[in-house]
Amino acid sequence: MAFPINAEHNATRAEALRVAAKYGDIRLFSVGKGAEVGDAPQRHFQNVDTRWTPSDADSVESFSAVCWLFGRDLYDKLKIPIGLIASAWGNSKIECWLSRQARWCRHAGRCTIAHRKDERPVNPNLPAHRNSSFLFNTNIAPMTPMRLRAVLLYQAESNIDEDQYYKCAFPALIDDWRSHFNATPDELWFFFVHLHPFPASHALPMLRKTQLKGLDKPNVAMVSAVDLGDLEAPHGPLHPRNKREVAHRLYRAVLTRLYGEPDAPHRYPNVTYALQLQDQGKPAYVLVSFDPGSVGSALSLRPAACPGSIPDPRMCAGFEVRVGDWWYDAEPVRVVGTHTLLLHAPEVRSRTIKEVRYGFGAWPLCSVYNGNGLPALPFEFRVRPGDCNVDDQLC
Repeated sequence: MAFPINAEHNATRAEALRVAAKYGDIRLFSVGKGAEVGDAPQRHFQNVDTRWTPSDADSVESFSAVCWLFGRDLYDKLKIPIGLIASAWGNSKIECWLSRQARWCRHAGRCTIAHRKDERPVNPNLPAHRNSSFLFNTNIAPMTPMRLRAVLLYQAESNIDEDQYYKCAFPALIDDWRSHFNATPDELWFFFVHLHPFPASHALPMLRKTQLKGLDKPNVAMVSAVDLGDLEAPHGPLHPRNKREVAHRLYRAVLTRLYGEPDAPHRYPNVTYALQLQDQGKPAYVLVSFDPGSVGSALSLRPAACPGSIPDPRMCAGFEVRVGDWWYDAEPVRVVGTHTLLLHAPEVRSRTIKEVRYGFGAWPLCSVYNGNGLPALPFEFRVRPGDCNVDDQLC
């Protein structure tokens, strides 16, 4: 979220700066870095990059690219004044954005906010974006007297290899911020970004999976960047260039969920069942069916290949099926009807397939899209035996 317009690729940057002055009803505020005092919630920002300023080429250039492009789309549709606040710090961990009072514990299988007396003070030997609660105290607490309508959150990559921790910490952050802003779920929505591909760790699929725990909270929605990897990005694959598409997906979600507009479809293809077809002695086939309401006009297949320059090809993952304890590659063959996909697993013959998964790698090979141009999300799903064969059109 901290990635600014002036670091965007040339076409998006040039176009954004050219039209910025036309959006004077979008006001920008950007919280700065460099705060020195963060051991307790602050009443005032210690550094401000941009005070409330109408949009123009100068103010937009250093502003968050995702935030600005999202706000511009929203203004084009609603034609109402909009205030955008950018409070972001690249490579920051989620614990930095939690208040000191918010600590998570397990109770009857649920994550709850707990209050502790044995809090550790801010560690002066750690940078601000690695210090628990520091960024909440300096970048969030000063704005809690304000009334916000929604939070756009693009964070998690720095908590890789900490999926169990994140599973609890992310829902805790949502509760924590709503508590400090004295807002109900209806008053303060959260929209977060499902992480894009980058070749950092084989643990990334589990982190993406635990991000979904945020959806257990009311009035929380997700958009995905799982198909927007950019291995050749000038600032490294952790900072893909296509912020335009991320912003537009956030716009569609906010317009539909928060403003109730019906003409901005934002649903992703959602699996409902998977069946193994009955063709004894032949290579195995699996039917994967998606919720008809999530596919738009129809599913479609797009080419997807592992980038040649990726450091470890095992980080790429498309469709796989599990037999016993082993996973085997599967290939999409065709779309059956509008919402069902036929898979072929050439290495599996008469053996029973227990599970199918898709995109379960640091770099998902995204080949399945709905009629609205949104990708199927990584999934794991149990496979049941079907009562038809590959020559049948319906099961």
